[in-house]
Amino acid sequence: MLDGPDWGVYQPDFKVLPPFYSEEKAAAIARHAAQTKAPIAFNLLMYEDGTVSPASLKTMERIRQVVRTDAQLETVYPEPAMIEMAAAEKEDIRRMIRAVGKQPKVNKGTMLETRGTIAADKGSKAIEQWMSRYGTTIDGTQIGPFEPTDSYVTTQRDNIIYVHILDWQGKNNVSLPIIDRVLKRAYPLSDPRDNVNYVSLGWVRQEDWGLLLVVPEEFRGNPYTIFMLEIE
Repeated sequence: MLDGPDWGVYQPDFKVLPPFYSEEKAAAIARHAAQTKAPIAFNLLMYEDGTVSPASLKTMERIRQVVRTDAQLETVYPEPAMIEMAAAEKEDIRRMIRAVGKQPKVNKGTMLETRGTIAADKGSKAIEQWMSRYGTTIDGTQIGPFEPTDSYVTTQRDNIIYVHILDWQGKNNVSLPIIDRVLKRAYPLSDPRDNVNYVSLGWVRQEDWGLLLVVPEEFRGNPYTIFMLEIE
C-alpha cells in the first residue's frame, strides 16, 4: 500500500492519509525493483469519482520519472539485510534486553561496556550490526511503564516507549496494560515505510483493558521486534 489507512473508501468525508513512503524512497524502491526485474505494485486508495490523493499522485509521478527516464537516484531501500544470528547471539541480545528492563535507570557507561564485552567475546558482527541499528532503544534509557513479561520488556526515553517483543507466543499481536496517556504514534522500527502510523492503521489500539499491538509478519524484526510508542 502507498497510502491508507485502509484498503477502501467506505464512509463519507473519508480522508486519505499521506503516502507511507517519501517520494525519493518510493522511487528508489521502484528503481531497485526494475534493476532486479522484480514485479511490484503500489496500491492507492481511490474515491468514487475516480480521483486519488494529490500527494499520492505526486509520488507516483516521481516514480514514473525515475523509472522511465533512468534518472540517477541512489537506491536507499532496502536497508542492508540484518546478518543472520546464531542461537547463542540471539540469546545474548535477549539477555541484554532483559537486564535493561530490570534496572530503574540504565547507566550509559555500563551498557556500552556490556555491549562491547558481548561483541568482543563472541566476535559477533551480527550483534554489532544490531546494536548500531537498535542500540538507542536500550542504551541510556529508563525502565518502561509496563512490568516485564515472558513476551516483552519495555524501556523509555522521555515521551517514547520502546516495546521489545521477545516472544510472540504463537500470535500476531501483543497485549499491554492500560496506559493513562494519549498514544500519538506507534510503529515497529523494522517497518521501512516513511510516516507510517499503526494507530491510524488500526493495528495499535487503546482499549478499555489496555493496548493491542499487531505487526504483520513481514515487518517483524530480526531476531526480535521493537515497537516505538510515542505518547503525549
